[in-house]
Amino acid sequence: MNRTVAALILSSCVTACGGGGGGSGSTPAPEPPASNPDLEPTTLVLLDSVPGPGVTNVEPGQLTSSFAHRGYSDLSLELSSDCSGFVGTTIRRDLFDLSVADFDQLLDHKIKCNLEESSSYTITAIGTRSNDGEFTSELVISSGVTNPAGLTVINEFIQPRDTVNDMFIGYIDGAFFEDLDLPSGIESLVRGLVLEIAEANWGNLVDPDALYDVTSQRVSYLSRHP
Repeated sequence: MNRTVAALILSSCVTACGGGGGGSGSTPAPEPPASNPDLEPTTLVLLDSVPGPGVTNVEPGQLTSSFAHRGYSDLSLELSSDCSGFVGTTIRRDLFDLSVADFDQLLDHKIKCNLEESSSYTITAIGTRSNDGEFTSELVISSGVTNPAGLTVINEFIQPRDTVNDMFIGYIDGAFFEDLDLPSGIESLVRGLVLEIAEANWGNLVDPDALYDVTSQRVSYLSRHP
């Protein structure tokens, strides 16, 4: 009788304790809820991209680009594009500040492809989670035209050497007397003497005379962002 009661008490304790286990191991992430296969893939918003949104004049040729968005550790991804020579890879970084939704990774896609002139291309990342939920993200790139010249000269004028020399002497003259802040009467008396001394000693310091005429140009060029 006593043995039977003791066995029942021991069995109750084991059941109440959950059958043992214990330990301080981390709790595994819960499985995502079941997905509705009839729904369209969920779009993952871009956090960053190169080129940026709205850029329409990307230089043609081989492009190295990237785009990033939040994602999940169980998200299996495939990258694709309609540009030639496409190569892509994905860098995953764990997120520890889960203040928004249930994202646990940052996915950064690095891609290379060849762009033709005046064309539009789409780089797509599409993936599926363990619950068969589908997600997608994409980067649209529009190329401009090749500009072989690089710079287009709109206007040009040449300053002769003598003019450049006069401009230099005038600058030194003005800067010197502006710093002295002399009364106008005294300034006119010492100006000639100071310039004469400066002219006589330039050769011991630096050659103030221009070696060539100076050409100034107003130009235009094709730029891109970034």
